[in-house]
Amino acid sequence: MSEFLELVEHLRDTETRVKRLEEVNRWVLDSLDLVASLGDFHSRVNAEQDDAGILAATRAHLNRLFAFRAIAFFTVREADFDFAMIDCEPQADAALMQEEVDLQVGEGTFAWALNQNRSVLVPAKNYGNTLVLHTLATRSNVLGMFVGVLPEEALQVTDASLNLLSIILLNSANALENAALYRRINDQNRMLEQTVKERTADLERALQRAEVANEAKRQFVANMSHEIRTPMNGIMGLVGLLLDTPLGAEQKKYLTIIETSSKALLAVINDILDFSKIEAGKMVLEDIPFSPRDAVEQAERLLNVKATEKGIDLAGSVSPDVPLLVSGDQVRLMQILTNLVGNALKFTEKGSVTIDAERASDTGGASILRFTVTDTGIGIPPEVQPSLFQPFSQGDGSATRKYGGTGLGLVISRQLAELMGGTIGFSSTPGRGSKFWFTVTVRNVDASSARKGAGSRSAAAPVERARRGARVLVVEDNEGNQTVARLMLEKLGCTVAIAPNGREGVAAAQQGDYDIVFMDCHMPVMDGLEAARELRATEGAGRHIPVVAMTANAMQGEKEKCIAAGMDDYITKPIMLRSLEEALCRWASAPAAAPAEPAPEPVAPVARQAPRQAPRQAPPPQPPASQEAPAIDWGRLRYLQDLSARRDPTMFTDLVKGFVRDAPARIASMREGLTSGDVQAVFQAAHSLKGLSGNLGMTAMLDLCETLQTLSGGGSLTDAGPCLDRLEKEFDGVKSALEDTYLGKEHRP
Repeated sequence: MSEFLELVEHLRDTETRVKRLEEVNRWVLDSLDLVASLGDFHSRVNAEQDDAGILAATRAHLNRLFAFRAIAFFTVREADFDFAMIDCEPQADAALMQEEVDLQVGEGTFAWALNQNRSVLVPAKNYGNTLVLHTLATRSNVLGMFVGVLPEEALQVTDASLNLLSIILLNSANALENAALYRRINDQNRMLEQTVKERTADLERALQRAEVANEAKRQFVANMSHEIRTPMNGIMGLVGLLLDTPLGAEQKKYLTIIETSSKALLAVINDILDFSKIEAGKMVLEDIPFSPRDAVEQAERLLNVKATEKGIDLAGSVSPDVPLLVSGDQVRLMQILTNLVGNALKFTEKGSVTIDAERASDTGGASILRFTVTDTGIGIPPEVQPSLFQPFSQGDGSATRKYGGTGLGLVISRQLAELMGGTIGFSSTPGRGSKFWFTVTVRNVDASSARKGAGSRSAAAPVERARRGARVLVVEDNEGNQTVARLMLEKLGCTVAIAPNGREGVAAAQQGDYDIVFMDCHMPVMDGLEAARELRATEGAGRHIPVVAMTANAMQGEKEKCIAAGMDDYITKPIMLRSLEEALCRWASAPAAAPAEPAPEPVAPVARQAPRQAPRQAPPPQPPASQEAPAIDWGRLRYLQDLSARRDPTMFTDLVKGFVRDAPARIASMREGLTSGDVQAVFQAAHSLKGLSGNLGMTAMLDLCETLQTLSGGGSLTDAGPCLDRLEKEFDGVKSALEDTYLGKEHRP
């Protein structure tokens, strides 16, 4: 009997264990299902932009894990950093749950649990059950606390289940933080959009007022010029008639003075009228056949009397390749030519003035003619050359008083040359003379068409300007280096596009029609060597875009790496105009017909045409006697400023500001790499700063960066510390000098 009872008891124990194992099995299966659904939960809570929706999804998932008796979420109030309940389920338990939390806070349990990076199980005070406390936090920010009341059955509370609970709450906290950021961004966007609308409306109103004022000013000047010129013509006509009558010597002398003064005044009035017409967009160009040779001869004849009076040789020369007949505006071309020749004679006391005409290029039925006026006069001081093409500007005050003039002649000449599809420029050496040149685009015509169209306006379409220079893609990540490359290539007459990394450079080269690619070797996303290999791998048969490496790394073997990667050539930073020009001549398929005179390299190039209101070039700063002057190539900076002035006067300022802003980050990277022993970080930062320093003419910084690059490239940082100290000190001096010279307080980064 006892054995039977023992067997029954054993069966009962076995049945209990089986039931428990079944419950465990069901929980395990539920848990696996819960784990599998975490991806859907993550997507759902992140798709929600409302806190209530995120918390509802979180509760549903948590109840699948534990079937909590009650759940509440508390968040931190920004006003007083206290905890406030924002959600409770069931709602009827809200007061009981708040009381429970207050008791836990009073005992310090709540604060202790807040500092734990895990679930904390503590006895409940009111419920008679177990509480689960878990911080509601992201990786970097505590948002609040989760409080859950477990059911009486504690079977499910295992390390695995608590880990799942942590994962769910982490996803929920991230979703809540993202939703808050999203709402904040939306609010900021709405405010920004409203501000932009208001500012745009203000700008439009200001622009309209400015346009009305400018139009009124131009109309006033034009009207006044006409009103003054009408009586002036009457005065000059009467003076001419009087000079043809019998006069006494004194009367003739006075009338001659009146005639000379009237002509001078009329020339001023005509300049103002032409300037007003061009400014108002009212200048209409002729398109009739004429002979360029006749234009040069007429200019020579018109001004030969003045040249003879001063004892100056005036001679003209026309190259045999200049077409016999072209179609364009001969009157305006003569206006530019006579203005330049007249200025040359005005500022030349002895020697000669020569006029040369040649054909610069010929394409598609059009020619670009180039006219050059050379004199042996007083020349133009370098400090006033940038303002030479600005309105009402002359070389200096003494020249204005001695030689006279409004200072509008060169401005009008520049505007007329541009209207005729050309440009204008000059070179000058004080005391040795000047050379002014301009180009115009004209249509080529034959004799028969010239006879048919003589004396009448042509209805032909405007001449298409000849394409100048190569189409160049520059692949470079540093904005300062991008600007330097663009300025120099555009000076050479190229059309330039920029890609900020190798990946975008490959895409641009594949999609665009470029004659040559200049590729930096060290870039983020994809470096130049990898980009060159990918470009070569994707090029079709018969297509090969020349790729020229640009790098601040001039160490032996670098060129071989570039060639092995598929590049065609290699130039080192700092970028020089001559090296770019040589690379273009070797590899670019398009002719580099630059519109500018070649300038000496690498420093103090001859100043060229500058747009209106270009910033004056400041002289190099003079440091105190006790302070060692930073090693700066001021000639290169003036050169870059001159190149920038022709394209966008603000570009040079942005270039300097970018250097002053970016250099400290690279120096900090070197310092951090030196501290951590990361030679690669030191090498990369030194390499990057070396190229930027060289391109801007920071010679001492260039040398120090090269030393740091060499040390880190050899795998040793033993002597890098003192070198980096000198680099930081040198940058401090450079920064001060650049800010004092080029950046006012309002422009400093």
